[in-house]
Amino acid sequence: MSRRLPGPYRFLLIALLSLALGLLPGCVLLRRSENTVSFQFAAPEGWHVVNVDDSGNVTRLDTDGDGDRDWVILYSFDDPGNAAFAPVRCAIYQSVQREPRLPIIYPYHLQAPGWTYLGEGAGRVSVRMADVVTGIQPDETYPEGSEFASNEVVVENKSPTDQVTRVSIFQWRNTVPPEYRSRADPQEYIFVPSKPPPANSQWYQCIGLFEGTVDVRVETNQVTVADRMNDRSQLARVNVYKPVAGTGGYLYSGQDLVPPVSSCVDFAFGLPPDVAQSPYPEKIVLAFHKQFQSADSNHGAAYLTESARQMRDNDPAWRLFSMGRGSAVERVCLKRLGYGSELEAEVLSFSPPLGDQATPEAPAPITTQIETWAEYHIAGQPMEPTRILWQLVKQDNQWKIQGILATESPYETP
Repeated sequence: MSRRLPGPYRFLLIALLSLALGLLPGCVLLRRSENTVSFQFAAPEGWHVVNVDDSGNVTRLDTDGDGDRDWVILYSFDDPGNAAFAPVRCAIYQSVQREPRLPIIYPYHLQAPGWTYLGEGAGRVSVRMADVVTGIQPDETYPEGSEFASNEVVVENKSPTDQVTRVSIFQWRNTVPPEYRSRADPQEYIFVPSKPPPANSQWYQCIGLFEGTVDVRVETNQVTVADRMNDRSQLARVNVYKPVAGTGGYLYSGQDLVPPVSSCVDFAFGLPPDVAQSPYPEKIVLAFHKQFQSADSNHGAAYLTESARQMRDNDPAWRLFSMGRGSAVERVCLKRLGYGSELEAEVLSFSPPLGDQATPEAPAPITTQIETWAEYHIAGQPMEPTRILWQLVKQDNQWKIQGILATESPYETP
């Protein structure tokens, strides 16, 4: 259900006639340096503007595609003195023409469904404009002549490690008939129903909101979210989202996030440069999956025993990973890695024999098994998901893939 902001908080009246004549000192300042207008007086008690530099400049962006730059103000509230973690909200102030009456500066407050704020920490929340959703129209209930900005407002929150971990995306929408837009009073709706949209109104519709414990990457018509997994190997679940036709973005009914088009296991922080030294064999199997297609990495040969290198081009179980076939695999989506407690075994060590003591038998090789469930994409299409049971052995204190014990396809994703 939609609701408007309270009247006293909605309008900031500016007499542009006085501005044009240069009669008011403050208006002269506005005309000479529009970036230095302070909106602190418009904030509720206890709120503080956080995106103002030492010269008094605030962010100016054309958020509605009309060619004029709007004022984008970030406010901290609820413990605003906590620069590291104070919650931050965003308001966009537009100069609105209302013929024949005087223009006004009107605030539009960005709100994402289910979120009371858009980020945390002064200096760690930023706003930019980008064409991140293109060719995806809202549903057909919008009246003819409705206006949708071509670029979106992207609000990003960085973690203390400088990774973007929270993103909300907004799009300017205008259902006021074109012939009345220069004469209509603005009406802000904080919660906007999807069907039907409010008539004769203008607002910023939230079309996507994402949060990840590792990072969130926003591209045109794609958002990638990486979340840490509860495991020992610093892995992440990487979900890829694409906008859905009829929603105008990534939310059903303006509320619920669309399901991911892809969900894969990957290294949380990229392929470690010294991964071959890892004590965890599952990292060796994952590293092999990331490199077996590439000639630059010698098709992942560094992760294989000598016998495995010889088998990969002859054994049918290795058909996906042979030197010839492997390069045809365009993408791998690892659905799951399975391993057991026996992986905790360490390389046995013993002291060399002294004198005429009996020579002890050499310790048996330490082996373990890793189970993978994965989709292998060839010629742009995913194969039926395949289960593979890998045999690994420790050689010179490094885990190496020794062989493939079993394969099974198709399978149901656990």
